[in-house]
Amino acid sequence: MKFEQIAGAFAGDPLVSRSGAKGFGSGALRVNGKIFARMSSKRELVVNIRKERVDELVSRGQGEHFDPGHGRVMEEWPVIRSNNAARASLAGEACDFVKKAGNNGVQIPALGIQQGGLGINGGINALHAPHLP
Repeated sequence: MKFEQIAGAFAGDPLVSRSGAKGFGSGALRVNGKIFARMSSKRELVVNIRKERVDELVSRGQGEHFDPGHGRVMEEWPVIRSNNAARASLAGEACDFVKKAGNNGVQIPALGIQQGGLGINGGINALHAPHLP
């Protein structure tokens, strides 16, 4: 499955956008402004998922730890080696993981808004609208 097909699967999600930036996030899929799936410079699918899940994929031979080129692997970013169906499923898993991580685990999808976490002074950030493309 090509990255364009994976990106197309998220076309109906108003929280998902496609990055036009250069460099690391070039062409990446973002949810609420945070990257969850992208193509590496070697044209390999890389997604953002839980570290434990990355380790599971690596142990099964379905992925490998991603090194963006500076000799240090990114623990929550595997290069996906799975078949096409698994690639699309893992991109969905990554989208969900980043949505939850960006909201401190709190999701309010029916309203299309996210709840902020605790601020530096211990106060609670107000509800705010997500970044839309």
